[in-house]
Amino acid sequence: MGSRKIDSIRKDVDHYFGYIFNKGFNIRNVEYSQQFFGNWVVELESRNSIIYLTNDRNSLILEFCSMKNLDVRNRVSIEKMIFILSDGKTIVEPFKGNLAWGKKKQLERLSDLLKRYIDKIMSHFNNTE
Repeated sequence: MGSRKIDSIRKDVDHYFGYIFNKGFNIRNVEYSQQFFGNWVVELESRNSIIYLTNDRNSLILEFCSMKNLDVRNRVSIEKMIFILSDGKTIVEPFKGNLAWGKKKQLERLSDLLKRYIDKIMSHFNNTE
């Protein structure tokens, strides 16, 4: 079951976030845990940063951290990253909808946000080197 679930997660990442592979990101790791509510995490690695896509009890979270400091406490959500990069001018509202039935909508939302801001985010991590 675990390997089929991991294949399904990879397929979703390819479908919704495949554009970042052309920006130098690769899948570093995929973990699925059936015993912990079916939670999973995908790590997407570039030269300077890691993107974490996490499913925590049907709530999808997209976070970033620098390759220089991988401590989980240093991860920054995409919403906070956009706020920081816009000097506090852009506030991204949290996902509103049914988490259990809204996986596709959550993936689309996060993919669209990342697509709009990926170049600024990558530049941010390149400049912190």
